[in-house]
Amino acid sequence: MANGVDILRKQCYSCGYLLTLNYKRNYIQNFNSLDYHNKDFRNEFKMKAIRKGEINAVFFNYSVEHFNRSYNYYHNVYLKSKEWKDKRDLVMEFYKSKCNDCGEKAIDVHHLHYNNIFKEKFEDLIPLCRYCHNKKHITYELTTSRLPNKAIK
Repeated sequence: MANGVDILRKQCYSCGYLLTLNYKRNYIQNFNSLDYHNKDFRNEFKMKAIRKGEINAVFFNYSVEHFNRSYNYYHNVYLKSKEWKDKRDLVMEFYKSKCNDCGEKAIDVHHLHYNNIFKEKFEDLIPLCRYCHNKKHITYELTTSRLPNKAIK
């Protein structure tokens, strides 16, 4: 320690991580004969942690790019496709164009979840009026973590 007192901690011999938990010296009979922590191990661990953070940032940036590409494709291509129009018409026909929440005239078809996006099952879709649809999306955005629009540089 900075005040010159030796303390007892465990250190991993494979990664160099030094546990922050202190142990009582009187638990060890040969305390003074123990080796000091290996600073090279510790520094290597810190450098690996920094590098891992840099690699995670790159992976995150790619996931943001993929999210943005998927989001743009979904809104600009898929929702204007014949496939979506057919699915939408079938759902509206089945539910007689009534909002699943309030019973008013439905305008939108809502995804209950996005697990099967682009290959939705009938059970994944419900008709909603615009008010209930907007309410669902506001609730969804407040209860889930969304990827940011910009990547970390």
